[in-house]
Amino acid sequence: MSTEALVSHLASVYSDLSIDATAKVDVPLIESYIISLKSTSLNPEIIEVISFLFYVINNPNYHTISDESDCLIELLSSLLLSLSLTEVIEIFDNLNNFDFNSILQICLDQTASHAKIQQLAIDLLTKSTALEIRKISHHVIVRVFKIFSSFETPLNVVNSIDKFFNHVLYLSISDHTIFNDTFTIHNIETLLSMRSTTHSPVLTVRLIDLLIKMFEKFPQIMISNKTMFANLYIFEEKSFLENDDFFYLNKLINLHSSIFSNNYDHLLDSSASNNKISNEYVAEKFKNQLRYIFQLYSLSNDDTMIYSVNELIEFYSVFSRFDEAKFLAFSEKYQIITQYSINSLSNASNVLLLASINPKVLLSFDLSGLSLTNKSLPIFINYISYEDTFEVIRSSSQLSLSAISNLTLENTFEIMYEMARFSYSAKYLLKELPVLVHNHLVSANINDRENIMVKRNFRLNQLKIEILAELVKNDATKDETLLSLLKTEKNKLASGDIYSDTVQAAVGSKTS
Repeated sequence: MSTEALVSHLASVYSDLSIDATAKVDVPLIESYIISLKSTSLNPEIIEVISFLFYVINNPNYHTISDESDCLIELLSSLLLSLSLTEVIEIFDNLNNFDFNSILQICLDQTASHAKIQQLAIDLLTKSTALEIRKISHHVIVRVFKIFSSFETPLNVVNSIDKFFNHVLYLSISDHTIFNDTFTIHNIETLLSMRSTTHSPVLTVRLIDLLIKMFEKFPQIMISNKTMFANLYIFEEKSFLENDDFFYLNKLINLHSSIFSNNYDHLLDSSASNNKISNEYVAEKFKNQLRYIFQLYSLSNDDTMIYSVNELIEFYSVFSRFDEAKFLAFSEKYQIITQYSINSLSNASNVLLLASINPKVLLSFDLSGLSLTNKSLPIFINYISYEDTFEVIRSSSQLSLSAISNLTLENTFEIMYEMARFSYSAKYLLKELPVLVHNHLVSANINDRENIMVKRNFRLNQLKIEILAELVKNDATKDETLLSLLKTEKNKLASGDIYSDTVQAAVGSKTS
């Protein structure tokens, strides 16, 4: 449809609104124009359309228009978001009595019932360059924080603000002044209010997602700014130990998992910062909250184990890699891992814990009492991933052929794959367990049933390809003939042509 017809219609709507007449929007006309839009170039007609749209939407009588589909806002969004922010600013700066900042303020000051207008303003902000964002009014940014901190704000607007904050953090990597100008003391106080309202759990969960991103990008700023750190990152004991809102509790645990998943020791050597921090320093700052999270496991009731056990175990897994000594001290105090639990398969959470934890911290326990079974397999896969724990279970015959032979075919492939990943365990697989290689990878003895299972089961087929791929690239595979056969079998599996008679015969003679 023609832009001229659209301009004529919008002019008519605006005229009717201006004299308090009943204004009717031609929804099919607007929607067909939106559909016809492929790309927008800045020209006088488009500028006229955008100008009329803004004047209509900003008219005090706009609410009287019957436009349940918000097609006028959809059209304005489609046009503006297809332009660069420089072009948008140019258009609005040339409107009578307006400039870009005042228009952003008008859009953001709309009520939640006009959330799409708010969302449009925020989406435009997210298009800003480092130079453009510095020209955004302080009052506009303050309003964004106010909207973010409101329980009434619709999810689509919250998501747009989240993208805007991500954009600010990205731009701030190369210029910290952007971060400081956005997250001012006033705006931090607005964020703090999200923890002290009647809707605290909902808003605090929203806040925690932002805190995770802020700490990930700028740990030094977060910790060195005492006001920001104390107000945003310190949570009292009852938030952990007296919290029956498990969604909120899990988010709180996730925050700490994110914080301790990073290594901060390299920042000690950073000449670019006067606020040097380290792993030790970060752990000290969070010492009380660490204690609460470790207490949770020992004090956990049935509900905690149902709703929060995965988050707790993820945190213990992360922290055991962050600081082994501190983890062991907390573990001993709160009985996270004991000699009894090392050998216990009595509950799924204990299996998950032992399968996830840093295997290095388990070396102070006797690991020889656990047998390899389908149920304990995840634990053994974890043990194999670290050479010292692998050596313990190897020397105690826990990875014997008879033990592995009792596993399902998929689990046999799983443990073979894990052994194939590391040179020390691949060497053991090839030299001490040749029958496994002979029977499952490159042998004429592979039975028809297994061949059919591998052909029909995508997971089995992929596992087999991955085992072969790992062995092919592993330094432990030094036998050139075997290496060539492994490559051949991998290629055949990948292409779907499994085990030719020629290769089977060659492998059979080689491994017999």
